[in-house]
Amino acid sequence: MKTVLKYLLLIMITGFTFIGCKKEQNNVKYVTLDVTLARGTNYNLDLRQYGDADDIVSITKQADDYITSEISRDASTSWYIYKYSTAATPKVSSTGHDTVVLKITEPGGRGRCGKHQSETDITIHFTLQ
Repeated sequence: MKTVLKYLLLIMITGFTFIGCKKEQNNVKYVTLDVTLARGTNYNLDLRQYGDADDIVSITKQADDYITSEISRDASTSWYIYKYSTAATPKVSSTGHDTVVLKITEPGGRGRCGKHQSETDITIHFTLQ
């Protein structure tokens, strides 16, 4: 009888753990920016308004029509900056529009089910003139 109760209790605890993990949601914030940019100019986006200096920042969808499209740290502030620049003349396949998607993730911010607790996806739509 004691063995049956132990197994029943173990099954119930395991079941509640899996149910709790299914209910947990990632805290994802979506930001969309529309930017009009003259060809041959630079665009810088200071990312400190979207996270902390210790966040993990990456490009999840790279732009198509660029000379520079990168994430770097500002030497004086240690904050991340996204840098984008285009050539003065468009690529043959250019439509005059470009898109890049950045992801900012809080490091170590893991929930009990192994999911990130805080994440920001930034989509930047460029209109190139």
